Amino acid sequence: MAVGKYKGEKVNDAKNKVKADMIADNEAFVYFEPTEEVISRSGDNCIVAYCDQWYVKYGQADWQKLVMDHVKSDKFNSYNPSILKAFIEAIEWLKEWAVSRNFGA
Repeated sequence: MAVGKYKGEKVNDAKNKVKADMIADNEAFVYFEPTEEVISRSGDNCIVAYCDQWYVKYGQADWQKLVMDHVKSDKFNSYNPSILKAFIEAIEWLKEWAVSRNFGA
């Protein structure tokens, strides 16, 4: 880890400590995936992946302002005006989004 409470520790060693801290501080909660067959309301089989998952609250005003300020700054180069427009539109509509990772941070 490069910063924070566990600075100097390997990410693999600090990951569970950070998770425990976040749960203890009510900044996160444990989320479980179904362990057996899931059928939708329309009767279709649902395919569910079992992996760590959490939600990022992209709709928080402070997060949106921070990201929007960066995207609109000289530090951000989208290389194409249509890409910049797409970023801005996504930041404006994004509220909560599931984040799934099988590896990495």
